[in-house]
Amino acid sequence: MKVIGAGFGRTGTASLKQALEILGYGPCYHMSEVIAQPHRVRQWLDVGEGRSAGWDTIFAGYASTLDWPAAAYWRELAEHYPDAKVVLTVRDAERWYDSVSATIFASALAERRPLPPHRRIVRKLVALRAPTSRSTRAWRGPRSWTASSTAASTTAPTSSRSSNATSPR
Repeated sequence: MKVIGAGFGRTGTASLKQALEILGYGPCYHMSEVIAQPHRVRQWLDVGEGRSAGWDTIFAGYASTLDWPAAAYWRELAEHYPDAKVVLTVRDAERWYDSVSATIFASALAERRPLPPHRRIVRKLVALRAPTSRSTRAWRGPRSWTASSTAASTTAPTSSRSSNATSPR
C-alpha cells in the first residue's frame, strides 16, 4: 500500500483514483470495489464488528485506497502500512452536503423498499465508525457544525507520512 485516502466520498475521490492509477499507484481500492465485488461486504463487516482486519487480504493487489469504507480506517491503515502516504481530500461543507444530498442520500431516501445489501452494509459501517460524544465534532443537523468542528477536525496525521500524492514513496 502506497497511498491511503482519508477523505469522504464526494470530495474528489473518484478523480483522485483515476489520477493515482495514471501515476502508477493503481489499482486503487474504492467504494466501487465493494459494490462490484460482493464478497468484500463480508470483509468490511468483519472489520466493522471488530473481527480480524486482515488488511493485507482486503487490499491484496491494490497499491492505493480511497473513499469509504477504507477512509474510516485511515489511522489503522497508516499504522499497518507505515510507509504509505496519507491524503486527505476535502470539500466545502455546504457544497459537500448539497452533493451528497443530490446523489447518495437522494437515491437512498427515494427507495421505499428494503435497502439493497451494499447500502445496508454502508449504513452499518457508518454507524460503527460514527463519531462518539468524545469526538471533537458536534453535528447539529445538516449544514450546521459547531465552532469546534470548523477548525479542520478531520486532519491527516501530523507525522512525516502526511503529505500529498505528488510525492508518494
